[in-house]
Order: sequence, then C-alpha cells, then structure tokens
Amino acid sequence: MNVLLGLCFLLAAGLYRAPLPADPALPDTGIVWVYFTDKGIRTEAELDAAAAALELAAPTEVRERRRREARPGYDHDDLPVREEYIRTVERLGLRRRAVSRWLNAASFRVPPGIATHLHRLPFVHSIRPVGRETRLVADEAVPLPGEPRGHGLDQRPGPEPTGQTLDAPGPRIPDISALAVDSATAHRFYGPSFDQAMMMGVPDLFYAGWYGTGVRLAIFDTGLRLDNVAVRNLRISAQRDLLSGDNFRSASAGSGWRPTPAERLRFFGLVKDPAVVKTADGDLLVFCADSFNYAADWPRRAIFASTNPDRGATWSEPEVVVLSVSARQDPFNTFENLRLADAGFACYLAYGEVAYSPSAGIAGTAWLRYRQDGNWRPDAVRLGPGRRPELCLRDSTLSVAWVENDSVVAFRSGPVSENRPLPTWSVSSTAALPEALDRLALAAHSGGVLVVASGLRSGRLYALRSTNLGASWDAAQAITVAAPTGFRLVARGPEVVLLVKDVSTPPHTRLTALRSSDLGANWSSPVAITDNTLTIGGITAAWPGERIELIYESAGLLHRTGSADGGLSFGPSTPVDTLDYTHQPALTPDGGLAVWHTRGDDKAVWEPADTARFFATQPDHGTRMASIIAGYSPSGIVGVAPGVELLVARTELHRTRRGHDYEYQMEEDTYIEALEWAEARGADIVSTSLGYRGWYTDAQMDGRTAPISVAATLAARRGMVVVTAMGNRDTTRYPFSRPYIVAPADAEDVVSAGGVQRDGSFWRGTGTGPTADGRCKPELVALSDTVAVARPDTVTGLEGSAGTSCATALIAGAFALLKEAHPEWSAESLKAVMFETATGSVPGCTFGFGIPRVDEAFRRHPPSRSVRPLPASRLGVFPNPYIAGEHERVWFRLELARPVSRAAIRIYSASGTLVDSLSLNAELLGRPGRYSKTAELEQIGAWWDGTNSNGRPVASGLYLAVLQTTFDRSVGRFAVVR
Repeated sequence: MNVLLGLCFLLAAGLYRAPLPADPALPDTGIVWVYFTDKGIRTEAELDAAAAALELAAPTEVRERRRREARPGYDHDDLPVREEYIRTVERLGLRRRAVSRWLNAASFRVPPGIATHLHRLPFVHSIRPVGRETRLVADEAVPLPGEPRGHGLDQRPGPEPTGQTLDAPGPRIPDISALAVDSATAHRFYGPSFDQAMMMGVPDLFYAGWYGTGVRLAIFDTGLRLDNVAVRNLRISAQRDLLSGDNFRSASAGSGWRPTPAERLRFFGLVKDPAVVKTADGDLLVFCADSFNYAADWPRRAIFASTNPDRGATWSEPEVVVLSVSARQDPFNTFENLRLADAGFACYLAYGEVAYSPSAGIAGTAWLRYRQDGNWRPDAVRLGPGRRPELCLRDSTLSVAWVENDSVVAFRSGPVSENRPLPTWSVSSTAALPEALDRLALAAHSGGVLVVASGLRSGRLYALRSTNLGASWDAAQAITVAAPTGFRLVARGPEVVLLVKDVSTPPHTRLTALRSSDLGANWSSPVAITDNTLTIGGITAAWPGERIELIYESAGLLHRTGSADGGLSFGPSTPVDTLDYTHQPALTPDGGLAVWHTRGDDKAVWEPADTARFFATQPDHGTRMASIIAGYSPSGIVGVAPGVELLVARTELHRTRRGHDYEYQMEEDTYIEALEWAEARGADIVSTSLGYRGWYTDAQMDGRTAPISVAATLAARRGMVVVTAMGNRDTTRYPFSRPYIVAPADAEDVVSAGGVQRDGSFWRGTGTGPTADGRCKPELVALSDTVAVARPDTVTGLEGSAGTSCATALIAGAFALLKEAHPEWSAESLKAVMFETATGSVPGCTFGFGIPRVDEAFRRHPPSRSVRPLPASRLGVFPNPYIAGEHERVWFRLELARPVSRAAIRIYSASGTLVDSLSLNAELLGRPGRYSKTAELEQIGAWWDGTNSNGRPVASGLYLAVLQTTFDRSVGRFAVVR
C-alpha cells in the first residue's frame, strides 16, 4: 500500500511517468530515443533543492532570462538524466548518441529487434524513433534580378549614419518617425538586400542606431564560411559542431594539465571505453569506435590504437587492432571494456565482444591480445564466454577476470615473459555471487587476489577475495556503501582505495573513497572526495607512488583532484577541461597523462581540414542565412541585425548529388542537443531552418508527437524566441490547398516562418497550416523568393536564395532588433508585440499575423530608457575610478556606429600631456555595435595597465581617453587613484 501511495504521489507531482506498453509498429530505424521514467527525485523538497542548485550554477544572463518568463527558474525537466540508466542501456550493447535533459531521454544506435529487451528494463518509459530527414533542393542558389549569377556587386561605401551627436546630454530615445530615411539613400546603402529589409521596416532603425547589439542569436545550420566580406567579421561568441563525431583531447602533468587536441584522432563515430598506458616506446591509447562516421548503413565497429612519444603532444595515425564482422553477417557486433596492462616486453589488451541477433539475443565473449616490438600480434586468446573483462599484471603474472554469466565471475592467471608473452594459465577458477553482476575491478598482490563486483540491479558492491592466487575464493562480502552507482579501484601493493559514486542523498551525487590496507579484507568508512553535485559521469584514477591521481567528469566538465595520504583525504578539485561535452576520461597508470574525447567540437566555422569529412559546399547554406541576419557589406548586403552576437551550431549534413541537387541530412537528436547547448549559453533567439517529417503523418503534426517539437516548446518556455521554418512544399505532392508543416514548426510557443513574394502575396512553395490540432500556422511571414545573400565561395559576390529558411532568418533578425530595444522583456512579450504590429489584421493559416513591421513595434512601444541607440561612436571606461593595486586594468568600452578600418586610443593627463597610445585591432571591429566584454576587449587591445609609454606607473589624477576611428572621435573621462 505504501509503495502504491508513493507511486501515486510521484505521478501526481510529475516526478514519474509509468512505462508504456511496447509499440509493435515502431519503425526499425537503427536509431531510437529511449525515454526514462524518472530522474531519481522522490519528493518536492528534493526537486526544489535540485532546481536551486541548477539556478546557482547557471550564468547570470541565463538566470535573468528565465526569471522573466511565466514559469521562472528551473524545474524537473532541467535536471540531468540518470547516468546509471544510460549505462544499463549501454550494457545491452547499444551505443549512446545524445542525451536530452528536457526530454529525460537518450538516443542510441540499436540493432533490429532489441526493443523487447529495452522494454523489460523497469526505468524505460517508452521508445521512439529518432527523426531523420533527407531533404533534396534543386538549384537553391539563384541569380539576383538583373545580375549574372555569382557576379560580385560593386561595394561602394554607403552614407554615414546620422543622429545623436557625441556630446548630446544624456540618453535620448529618438523619434523613429522623424528619422525615416530617404528611400534612395537607403536603397544605395542596402543594395540588393533593400527589399527584404524594407518589407519589415528595418532601414529606419538602422539609421537610428539599432543593430541588434547585445542580443545573442543562435543559428542551427550547416556551419559558416567566412571568406565573403559580408560575413568576414561576424560577431561569433560560441561555436558547436555536432556533426564531427568524437574527437580526442589529452593533458599531461608535464604541461600543467593543459588540454591539447589530438589532431590525428578526430571525427570518429561513437567512441567507447578508451584506455591508455605508458609503454617503453611511448603512451599507447586504445578505443572502440565506428570504422567510419557518416553512413546510411551500419558501420563496422573496430578497436583502434594510437601511440605518442611525447606525453600526448603528437599522436600517430590510428591503426585497426580488431575489426568486427560485417553488418551483413551479423546484425549487431561491438566491443566493450577495453583494458591495458604493460609488462615492458609486451603490452596486453583485454576486451569484450558483444553480438546480438533477434534469434539468439545478446552474447558476449572475452578476449586477450598483446602488442610486442611495436606490432599487434595476430594470435588472439579467447578467454571464454562472458563480458566485462578486467586485467591485472603483478610480478610477471597476468590475471584476467570477467563476468562469465549473470552471477558468476571467471578468473585466469598465469606467468608471462619476454620469451613467452602468451600466458600459460596456471590458475583457472570461478566464483558465484548472490545476484546478477554489472561490472568488475581486479587487484592482486603477493598471492592475494581481490575482485570487486557491482550488482546489476541493486548496485550493491561485493568484495571477492582469494589468498591462493585465485585457485579458490572466500565467500563474497558486501561492502558498506549507502547507494553506489559506479566505482573505480586503485591499488598499491596490499593497499587499495575504492572510489564510489554515491547517490544516497537525492538529488545529489558525490564521490567517496573507501580504503583497505589488507587487499579488501577490511574497509574504512567512506570519505567524501567531492561536494554534492547533480551528476558525475566517468571517473579514472591512478596510484603510481605517494599520490592518488583522480579525474572525473561532471556535467560535461573534467575535474582533477588527488590524495597524498593514501585515500584518507582528497584536495580541492580543479578544472581540466571546461568544454561541457567531454566524455570518458582515461588516465595512465603512472598518473602522468589523461585522455578523453568530446562529442563534436567547438568549431563550426569552415577550416581547411574540413575537406577531409565534408563536401566543399557544406557551409554554404549556413553562410547564406548568417548573411541575411548579420551580414555587413554596404551597397552589397546589409543584414537585419548586423551587430548581433551569434551562437553557431553545425547541425545539418550537406551533400551534393549528381552535381546539381543538394541533399541535407538532419537528425532530431542533433537538433535537440543544439537547443540545450544554446539555452545554456544565454541565447535570446534561435533561428533554424531544420525541418522533419520522415514517418510523421499530417495527423501527428500536433506539436506533441515529434520529440523535436516537444523540445522546441520547452526551449520557448525557457525564454528563447524560437524561430523555425514552415518548410518548403513539393507542390506536386502537397498542393497548396493542403496544409504542410514540418516539425518543429508545429510546436506550441515557437514562431513558425512562412514565405511571401516581394509584392506580399504568398510564395507558392511555403508551408501553411493549420496544425493537426487546429492551431493557425505560420505565425509570421517574410520574403522567401530571391532573397539577397552572400555567395559563400567568393569574396564580394552575392546571389539569390529561395525558401522559408530565408524568411526564418529575416524574422529572427527582426526579433533581435526588438530585443535590443527591450532587453528586460520576456520572450512572450517580444512575440506579442511583434504579432500585434505585423501587417495582418486577422491571423490566418497562410500569412499568420503577417509580415513583421519592427519599425511599427518601435513606434508603439518606444525603447526602454535604459538602452541607448548608437547613431554615433562612443567610448566608455571601467572601472572608474581605476584603483591601483585593486584593479588590474582599465577597460575601454567601445560603441561603434559603423565598422572602422583604423582605430586607436590616446590617453592624456588633465593638463593635456600624452601619456600613452594604444593601437586597436581594427580587424575585430568590423561590425557596428557595442564591444563591452573583457574577453573581446582584450583581443581588440582596448585596455590600459596604468603606466605611461615608458612603462612607469602614472600618478593619481583625472585622465582623458580619446578614441580616434576612421570616421569620428569620442572622449571618455576617468580617474586614477594610488
């Protein structure tokens, strides 16, 4: 009865969702979402504590944005997915692709027919296919009217923006109607992009000094190429490439644990279980990954190896050690639990091979191989049936243990030498434990052997000991830990330290350590290693001498700590890698080198190395959309919001077919990852032209069926304005009278973008509503026919582009202008005003509320008095006063009405004496707008250390800083206090 009441409470509170029955009609796609029942939260108090912890850790701008919404703060959907659920699913041999906090789900690559096994797991709520879409577009780039295709237009300079002078007293909100510019002047300045901007009333705002400055806009697309002058100086504050597979990084003690990319170990598919060891000829890394990354069919899995002679600075090209059988021979075959041990004369590798077939189910085999004289030997040793092998080498004796079946541990041990590197097993035994087992750890010393095992369902830890080299085993003893979910064992002689992830105080997780000085016969009480945190992922450790080195992952970040007293206490943690998508750290046994991988990387701008994995046209679509939003090339193309900060995520894979058509491959889990990434980085607006239909029917376009639509709704309710394309219809399959929507345009609370022609009539390729549940779509429309864009493969060329993706970019840029004028507004307020002031009188399912008129929005709702436009350049100074000894630098905030080719700051004393001159990096000042973040000001060179040109500290007093640019001058006053 108590259990039933507790379950009812969890259901009512939204903390638990009951498992759904298996769907026999589930499409066999090879990639599925696995939804989980809960996140380990049992009470409202635990939820409140977890939400408070999330809010405390969030960046200031993200907290402030969320507090403006109808449901402020953090909730159950923001909590991390339970790592033990994911690990249990992976134990079936599935390969993790992505994890979504908002959906409480993870996507996996799965073999056919395994859904039945997944549904048997008690924490699995449901299974759904990951939406995958292949979109063909023919002749996407078209010539602009009156111009030959790809012709570079004349880049004549436009007129100087006019407006408020530098010395006008105090901020003044300009009368937009009084600043309406001559259309001929604006037409010359905007060039071919005039029509698309003028339809939304943008030029008036540009000349009044509104550029979208200070607004963060995320664009999900194919990436960017920055060759064209219109996009060369885009203000990109963050990048994320979600298509580049898994990429290795490393750090060594000798380098101060500074992360270094492994340039030859990039772009792998779904890396798993890396292991690394120091050998006589350098460090050796092994890992399991797909034999190729992008493919429509199943790739073969392989175990790869790479070496380096200099502690991670230079890795060799990866070689294949073991290759799985062909996917045609076996529906599913992979490797797991790679373990290394080096003997000096040879290096040993133990691993498990996992095969699955609908008829036989899941079967595992444990294997042993070795490497000698720099080469892997072909004579592999089959240890026997089972999984999760562990390896230990002590005193020229090689020991291996693995889970032979559910609850039985198999053990082998034998001598190895340089002349006889293959072991001859002198000991072979088995031991039974009281429940099915998950994973093992192995240690040996002076005839004693210790196996630590974890229960598959309970998570309980057991110590299995032998005092006669493993010939026989004492009865298994439970190790007292409140709620373990994962562990790692390190040993030095008879001393062992067990590192445990403990979830005994939900919703928090912490690392604890238990110490034994007699090879597991007796254990100390747990000692806390970390403070409580919401999630801890992979852990790796080494005990080479006096100090235990420990590296662990938490929320995608890597941290390092250690113990100098044998595990009795641990020091404070320090960050190793602050990219928040790091995975599976591995540490050499000598503790000197750590290796891990990232899923994707932080480079979405085209690089020469990208030709190795992408078509040359990969970044073209994203570049075109970015030029619509934020391009700046007077008389060529001027974007709607040229001062906006971009968060760029590469989410669409682009291919060419037959030399003429373009093919875009998109997958839902990649998009959802990008949404959560952008939200965590403070995005105010999202612009995405991605669209999915796949196997979704018209009846399922209801905003609640497609996972991508659910995620888009959750993003919108967290304070982001999500602008997404309605999709481009094939009028032969979907005649205009029939509704046509692609997910996530069917989602609630998003702004779906439809298309019109220059005369305001509908564009015949546009998607239209209503949704399956009767809601009008689109919300807004914009130009979708021959929109002026930068031609990506030229320096100055322009071309035309067609589609609702163009309308999406235009509308997103318009929202950026309104957000700049009203930074305190919520996303709902921004949308309400944009809908209210659009051209439509009554919303409908073809035009929505009409074309946005952002100038009308400014007239009806004047900008906030705390925000100033930028009709002229300004210089600000902070901190003011500058107090020597308390402040390290003086920073100069720059506000530019237009880009500059030359810029310098001269500092004068109150008497007019020149104190110092600062040359600014004008290449970074290629956008109008505000430059106020210390990171970008440091790159620009807009800072001063309080010394004169001879390097001597200046005296206390009043000083003037004069900004001199190509076009104007501005003065800032500040004081120095010593």
